[in-house]
Amino acid sequence: MSTRSLLRVPRVERLTVAAALVMAAGAALLYPLVAKLPAALSNEVAWWALVVPFALCNSVQLRFKVGHTVMFLSVVEFPLVLGLLMTSGPGVLVAHVLGALIALVALRYRPLMILHNAAGVALEGALAIVVYHAVTDRTGPVGLGGWSAAGLAVSICATICALRIHHMTLIRRQPVTGAWQKSAAVACVVAVTNATLAFLAVRLVLAEPRLAWLVGGMAVVVVVIYRNHIALLNHHDGMNRLYESTRTIEMVMAQEGSIRTMLDQALELLGGEEAELVAIGDGTHDRRYVALRHEPAAEAEMADVSTIVAGAIDDLRNGTLTAGTGLLVGDERTLIAQLDGSTGPLAVLRVSTDRGLSFSEGDRRLFEMFVNHASVALRNSQLVDRLRDEVTQRQHEALHDSLTALPNRVMFDLQTRRALSALRAGEMVGVVLLDIDHFKEVNDTLGHHHGDELLAGLARRLEQLSIERGLVVSRLGGDEFAVLMTGCAGIDDVAAIAEDVKTTIEEPIEIGGVSLDVRASVGASVVDASSDVIDGSTMLRQADVAMYIAKRQHLGIVFYDRSDDPYSPRRLSLAADLRHAVERGEIEAYFQPEIDLATGDVISVEALARWTHPVHGNVFPDQFIPIAEQSGLIRDLTFLMLEQSLDRIRYWRTQGFNLHVAVNLSVRCLADEQLVD
Repeated sequence: MSTRSLLRVPRVERLTVAAALVMAAGAALLYPLVAKLPAALSNEVAWWALVVPFALCNSVQLRFKVGHTVMFLSVVEFPLVLGLLMTSGPGVLVAHVLGALIALVALRYRPLMILHNAAGVALEGALAIVVYHAVTDRTGPVGLGGWSAAGLAVSICATICALRIHHMTLIRRQPVTGAWQKSAAVACVVAVTNATLAFLAVRLVLAEPRLAWLVGGMAVVVVVIYRNHIALLNHHDGMNRLYESTRTIEMVMAQEGSIRTMLDQALELLGGEEAELVAIGDGTHDRRYVALRHEPAAEAEMADVSTIVAGAIDDLRNGTLTAGTGLLVGDERTLIAQLDGSTGPLAVLRVSTDRGLSFSEGDRRLFEMFVNHASVALRNSQLVDRLRDEVTQRQHEALHDSLTALPNRVMFDLQTRRALSALRAGEMVGVVLLDIDHFKEVNDTLGHHHGDELLAGLARRLEQLSIERGLVVSRLGGDEFAVLMTGCAGIDDVAAIAEDVKTTIEEPIEIGGVSLDVRASVGASVVDASSDVIDGSTMLRQADVAMYIAKRQHLGIVFYDRSDDPYSPRRLSLAADLRHAVERGEIEAYFQPEIDLATGDVISVEALARWTHPVHGNVFPDQFIPIAEQSGLIRDLTFLMLEQSLDRIRYWRTQGFNLHVAVNLSVRCLADEQLVD
């Protein structure tokens, strides 16, 4: 085989073969010493008579876990001690290896693992034989010395076996812990115990050959005791691991990465090598999650397992497999089960172990219990996800317009506040408010559904513009839209963007088979870092004032001016002060003469209201007359002007001037019947 071909062999297999060759070489080096060793006792037993006992004892494997390490205990010490005492060195070694080979083949181990284990058994047996005879040559085969020699020999076998398992853990890149040391200690204790029982059994047979049948019965009793005890230990350990796994799953299922945690816990619980979960969808959107403890599995192996999972999913989807949590399909090294939801199967879970190993019946029961807990946790997780999605949906609905999906007034205010808080010197933030002109006519003529279609179409235009220009667009309600601009260098930038927004809105649009010529009134508000405006609602109110001026005066775009604001704090203050000024007669009539250009004579005068405010100074009529109109003071103010005008007429007549006085009246005053009186 070329070097390139050798490198194509998987790493684990290369190292396993290398380890087997090293152990076989060690056994070969020891064999010359073994070949010279006779039976310790004169009552020699033929080596072939030990092959069957070795095979039977190697076949009886008591499986238990220490951490991540799987240990297999047997009672092979019984025929080994018998062979050490009553068979020659070569005979014991050959019987030991042949018996192990028969057992490995019967247990359906892979050829590579048969080679590895057979080489290990040969090395263990050779060392045990050499050590045993080295000790008994000084102490004798029976008695305390013989027992010590047998105990030392089987302890060496157990230690080498634990080291072999640890080596396989290393080459498979499994987590390295102190579990192998505990495994070696347990194996040594069991081996010495078995050797002691075997040693006593041999002494008993030597003393009374007729009791030889008791030796076989004693071996069976020991196996039963071991099996029950190990089953109890495995059950207790499995329950502890199941508790830890389910607790971990319940803690993290509502978090991101919970599926991976579930798979990791399944591997931890069962000591598997690979876990796979496929969330059942519509067949084209099944989601697959895979967790590997160590290296990825081979491609062919992965394909085989995925085919099994896919088949189980198809059966569940087609209804050919009865729903109900539990094992579905699988083999000795693969466990597959469904995770049930409230409405049916949610997912399929698969756990596979390494080739050469298999899951026990206890593992299957643990897996079923784990699946039950995982199903509950998954249902709870889905419930939490649904609640989270519902909360997210409610939050979205609370912050977005249902018709256009644009941010609503609340969201726009939050975004404006954020922009104002981040405002830097030399920058401006602008808000543009648009109101669609004659929108009511569209609703009345084409119907409200076409009106909604118009709003949605305009929203799409604005949204596209916002993406291109980095704007924030919002629908405030009705036919009003708002646009937020940040990072503007000056008012010219705001004006240019506002013009683009207006142009975008006013492009013709076809609704209900009718091409509509849309027009919009636009108001804008601009603030810089020195402004005292701190929230979006204030900017919107200012833009609203400007927008209504644009609509009333049929202007294109109007920027907010405080002097035009009928709802400014100064205007509210003037409204309160105006009432007191009218009551105290502080509003004075100033008379503007009208001159006959032909003669140069004054023929009449016009009464003009003037107000000198104690704080604000001269307040012009165009500021306080609208306040009087809105607050209902216009009647009292008009009567005050009439009284002052009449008083002035009387005075002028006493001076010989017969002048007419013109007093401006509002529409509201013309409707007042007391005006004539």
